[in-house]
Amino acid sequence: EHIEEKKIFPEIKKEKNWSRQPFIISLEKDEWLDILQNSGIHLEEDISDHLYQQYGKGAIHIINLIKKNESLKERVIDENDFIYAEILYVLKYEMSPHLIDVFCRRTEMSLWIHHRRAFEAAENVAKIMQKEYSWDNETKNEEIQRYMDYVKKCVSFIRSSAHIPVALITNVARISNSVFFSRS
Repeated sequence: EHIEEKKIFPEIKKEKNWSRQPFIISLEKDEWLDILQNSGIHLEEDISDHLYQQYGKGAIHIINLIKKNESLKERVIDENDFIYAEILYVLKYEMSPHLIDVFCRRTEMSLWIHHRRAFEAAENVAKIMQKEYSWDNETKNEEIQRYMDYVKKCVSFIRSSAHIPVALITNVARISNSVFFSRS
């Protein structure tokens, strides 16, 4: 509405509330619950909510994977809502060639799994990747090591930054951004 009033993009015409349309991948909560109930698959509520929020209609594919193999509804590690079926979904549909892609870019598990459990989770996910991508043991172990190196660097950075006052970090970030953006 404001764009139209200011004639910022006069050649583009859209109906009122056009941008408020649901995404193609979106799924209403009651629709998701109906699909889940009709599937005959029972998921714990936190896992169900996680799949719905993270994947939208993609969660339907995850349910279909579980229908083929009920063990895929098990958690990758017990403290989080990530399940094996979502890992398989990410491998099949979201172009995740490396373990670090799965943890950092596709599922964001690296943000939610405590670093002390990272190796256990990495091994569990790498086993699925090994089977799905026909990795040999050397490739699987290299992928685990690469991800664990990343975890170690993150933990080291956080620990080394713990003594730095937040105000200083904020000022450095502000200065860095102003220098970066002044060059462009």
